[in-house]
Amino acid sequence: MKTIWILGAGASKAHNSGMPAINEFFSIAQELGIINHSNNNFPLLKKYIEDSFGKNILDDNVKLDIEKVLTNIEIDIDKSDSVKFFTAKQEVLKLIKEVFNGLSKGLENQNGKYNIFINGNKNFDGIMPSDTILSFNWDLLLDNIFERRKILKPSYKEGELPPQSVKNKVDNNQYYKMAYELSALKGCVRYSNVFPPYEKYDNSKGYYLKLHGSIDWLYCSNKSCKGFGKNFPVLNYHKKHFCSECNKELNYLIIPPVLNKQYDTYPFIDKIWNIASKEIETAKRIIIWGYSLPNTDFYSDWLLRQARDSVEELILINPECIINSINGKKAWNHEFINKFFNIFKPNLNQINKEFKFDIYEYFTDFMNSNPIYKKYSYLKKEKSNSKDQ
Repeated sequence: MKTIWILGAGASKAHNSGMPAINEFFSIAQELGIINHSNNNFPLLKKYIEDSFGKNILDDNVKLDIEKVLTNIEIDIDKSDSVKFFTAKQEVLKLIKEVFNGLSKGLENQNGKYNIFINGNKNFDGIMPSDTILSFNWDLLLDNIFERRKILKPSYKEGELPPQSVKNKVDNNQYYKMAYELSALKGCVRYSNVFPPYEKYDNSKGYYLKLHGSIDWLYCSNKSCKGFGKNFPVLNYHKKHFCSECNKELNYLIIPPVLNKQYDTYPFIDKIWNIASKEIETAKRIIIWGYSLPNTDFYSDWLLRQARDSVEELILINPECIINSINGKKAWNHEFINKFFNIFKPNLNQINKEFKFDIYEYFTDFMNSNPIYKKYSYLKKEKSNSKDQ
């Protein structure tokens, strides 16, 4: 059965615990020497955060949600055409990129959960070529295990695919299909033609779709350039790149879960969200790993609801499903669980529809088929089998 995997920051954290939490970027940037008292690499961002949040990014152990900062800047850009807000945004993106780049060696983990996720082990077969992965992460942990470096290395000549030795290994690889069938790289290879319109979506392929962008995705923001809005995954993302058409410096394609997100501002993001909605519309099995679905991310909520008519099996993998009660014992985090269950539960006219709903605390539990909760029917009185805490 084709599976739609939805990955959040918890999945990358499970692969490597050194992965920064969303409110640790500024403190880690200090640890890495990216920001400190002796340099002034992010002057407008520093002032913006002081003015908007009343915090100093140079303070020890400053806790500040980087997505919230980026969201706030996006709203300011929408309300004003001031260059200072756009520059502050570019400094945020630069900081995110430099934090991940500074951590890159330490985050490499050949025995992490993502390796098992792709390649499998004795208890888990790994993902299938037809499975689609929807990720809300900006990092490259999963991309690199998908052979990103071999797929992009170095920069293949125009009109050329990666060497056959690489292609044979990755032809069914979800990252390869994203790079050479969806991104602007397809304009440099044989996939240059636009295919005829279709009447029915073909969900037999599997893609790797990073719905909020990636630190190695670049795009041209020059509206008068024929390269405008095109997305290029690049190998050396820590270096500057320039558009081959207009010669302007390319921008990083990283977006936050903003309230008034305008995906059509970024054509490639709009494209992959359209594909994601088609994939999820026909999904029978959805596995959500390490994703918390922020209450303000209405677009993601809308996306998940597209599966309501089709989904037959929902699996949550997240320790947030469990909380410590007052007496110290583990208890269900009903608010968190119901946030997902209420999206996917069958409609009233499907009340007798079989709906398998399993919860796993950690990915290791999932690999070992050890759920902490199993529910085989939407009706509580029918075929219910659960293990209570």
